[in-house]
Amino acid sequence: MWGPYSYGILVVMVAAVIAFYALARERDDLHKLLLLDLVEIAGFGMIALLGTDLAEALILPGLTVGIAEILALSQIY
Repeated sequence: MWGPYSYGILVVMVAAVIAFYALARERDDLHKLLLLDLVEIAGFGMIALLGTDLAEALILPGLTVGIAEILALSQIY
């Protein structure tokens, strides 16, 4: 019943919960933006583990936008 993908989905869900908890506790706006990238990566993990055709269409543009956000934040800081 519990295959390797089930464990992967469980790990991604736990990581997303931890990231959302950290996001709720954080007060600094810049750190909130960085934590949103962690939530985004956990979401990509979930999409990749589901392995549908839609996953391919969502992951590549999402990673491009995520990398652009990180580069923009690095120029601010």
